[in-house]
Amino acid sequence: MSGKLSDLKLYQLASAAQELTESAAGQFPPFEGLALSIQLKKTANAALAHITEAFGRHNAEDRISLLRLAEDSIHKVIKSLNASQRANLCGLVECEKLAEDWASVNAEIVSYIVYLESGGQMEAPL
Repeated sequence: MSGKLSDLKLYQLASAAQELTESAAGQFPPFEGLALSIQLKKTANAALAHITEAFGRHNAEDRISLLRLAEDSIHKVIKSLNASQRANLCGLVECEKLAEDWASVNAEIVSYIVYLESGGQMEAPL
């Protein structure tokens, strides 16, 4: 695959969502929000890490496997955001915006997986 990881739309979306999620989780109250804050940070970092690792793979099967792991992490992020909102740890608008950002990342992943499964070339952007 040619190009830099930082030039890829999927990476840019995921990186921005990860940074915003980490920032929001850092604002949770230290006692009540500690567990959800840790969960959010870990799953957001895992999603970005799986996407980054997929970029470095040279066969479609490995990329698809790593992107599916990223999807799983994204679903966990969204669940944790919903739990955070229910616990009043982040505002409804903020949590919904973050969930939408992660849903956009997931849509990009799904699109790329479909592309790879249909025999797309490895040089295409992630």
